[in-house]
Amino acid sequence: MNMSLSKALISGAVIIVVVLLVGAILRGREAAERATVTANDVPLAVRVADNPWERTRGLSGFEAEDVKAQGMLFIFPEKEVRSFWMKGMKLDLDVVWIADGKVVAVDMGVSAPKQGEEPERMTSNPIPVDMVLELPAGYANQFDINPGLLLKIELP
Repeated sequence: MNMSLSKALISGAVIIVVVLLVGAILRGREAAERATVTANDVPLAVRVADNPWERTRGLSGFEAEDVKAQGMLFIFPEKEVRSFWMKGMKLDLDVVWIADGKVVAVDMGVSAPKQGEEPERMTSNPIPVDMVLELPAGYANQFDINPGLLLKIELP
């Protein structure tokens, strides 16, 4: 095989790999693992963020219609005081702070930043949590999710 044909084949293979990787990353938003969080006998299908990359990205960049009746469940390896912020968010959220499956606090109607605004920050301080549930704004009230509620969480 001549050298130019080898280079062309290698270049083609590299391009195919890059295209496949980019496609997998873009599809990853929709292909994220799902869990079911049941609150007051109402099951909610949510995406799972259980690694540093997914927890950092969260729902940033999602449009309200992409989230629909879903939210995102952030799972951490141990309980700690957690901080979240609304950077890159395009929808308002209810943020549910969870320790050992029990709701310990709820921040309702946290606003997505408008152009040029500093994103809002939230914290579970002083309560350590091991999970955080982000839902479209209004869902915590709609499903009566309040401190003290024990959630049923079914992981994939």
